Amino acid sequence: MRYKKIINHMRSLGDTYELICIYTFVQCEYDLSKNKEMNDYLIVTSKRVLFVDHNQTTSRKFRYQTIRDVSLFKDGVLERGLYIHYGGKRLEFDEIYDSAQMKRVGNLIKQMSAQIS
Repeated sequence: MRYKKIINHMRSLGDTYELICIYTFVQCEYDLSKNKEMNDYLIVTSKRVLFVDHNQTTSRKFRYQTIRDVSLFKDGVLERGLYIHYGGKRLEFDEIYDSAQMKRVGNLIKQMSAQIS
C-alpha cells in the first residue's frame, strides 16, 4: 500500500517515471526548523533522495551531487536518526524505529553520492 502511494507521487513530480528506480525508503520525521516538522517517507531513488509527506502535497528533492556525508545518531531509547550533510546544511531525519532499514538507507545514500560525485 505504501509503495503504491510513493509511485503515484513520483509520477506527479513530473520526472520521467520509467527512468527512475526506487531502491528503498524509510518512514521518518524531517525537521524543517526547530518549530516545524514533516512526517513520512525518505525515499532513495536512482536519480535523487526524496522526502514525501503523507498527504503527498509536499516533497523535497535532494541531489546526490550536493550530499557530502550521511551520519547516524541515536534519538532516545528506541528511536534513531539520520543526518544528511547537504551542501552547507545538516538535514535531520529522526523518529526512525527500524534501525536496520535506517542503516540500509544511510549506506545507500553514501554509495550513490560517491558514485555520482
